Amino acid sequence: MNKHRLQEILHELRIQTNPVTSEAVNVHCPFCVGSTHGLADDKFRCGIWPTTLRYHCLRCKRTGSLFSLLQKTSRIDSATFKRLVGVSTTPAEESLSDAVRQRLSGTVEVIKPDKEVILPFANPISLSANQPLALSNWLKARNISLETCVEYGCLYSGNIGPDAFRLIVPLYDEFGELIAWQGRDVTGRKKNKYKTQGYITDHLFWTSKIQEPRKIYLVEGILDCCRMSYNSVACFSHSLSKRQRTLLMQEKLIDELVICWDGDSYDLALKEARQLAPILKRVGVIKLPDGHDPDSLGGDAVRKLDVRWI
Repeated sequence: MNKHRLQEILHELRIQTNPVTSEAVNVHCPFCVGSTHGLADDKFRCGIWPTTLRYHCLRCKRTGSLFSLLQKTSRIDSATFKRLVGVSTTPAEESLSDAVRQRLSGTVEVIKPDKEVILPFANPISLSANQPLALSNWLKARNISLETCVEYGCLYSGNIGPDAFRLIVPLYDEFGELIAWQGRDVTGRKKNKYKTQGYITDHLFWTSKIQEPRKIYLVEGILDCCRMSYNSVACFSHSLSKRQRTLLMQEKLIDELVICWDGDSYDLALKEARQLAPILKRVGVIKLPDGHDPDSLGGDAVRKLDVRWI
């Protein structure tokens, strides 16, 4: 999508825009409330990038998909959003360097899976309800708040069934459709700590907050991402698909990318960093202690580790 079409969509939904910057279209942030005076954003601090269909607010640091923003402001559904963004547009002029970067990174086209993804039987986590002891102890040990669980739409699978004792985090695509979920064992007794269902190869899962300095940590799992709290994105494996590389390349909020995979995946992280170096501003790798991941260490400990820049 180009900037002109994005403006057309926003105007069609009666969303006021600021004069377009070099890359983004600015709007009032619908999520933002001032910490001192309690007023909503009235200075167009929220930028929307047409190439990635993502937004970022410079005031509250919240980031996410354009669909989630329009759902908040205009209450549109997934079908309406698809109709709006699916209109063909004139592509923006591509420079030679853009063409080279595109060949290195891949395509943004999404290949949909044939099988529908269904969430396991689980209850949404609520701020008002008492949580089961196993879940409550696990969240407390990792300093993950109920507010964070609610923000990411987490569920708990209960104490019985094939997915029992798992914290379930759903993954939605840019159109608001469920494409996968990842479940984390909260007991420490299951053979498989993580259970993932759905098509995740071409998607990324971002923390809801991006703040300065924009050093982004690339982790494996959704819970790793949540444990980092901010400035993190999950890729679900020890390698990146071409589409994932393209999404990272197009993301305007990445000044530095640090690959932070499990300690036994350090060599794979180095290999991936060397592939990303030509298309990103700055790429580095950190080595986690053996047997640890960001979920077990926590964001503060991870950010204190030395980075090997490529």
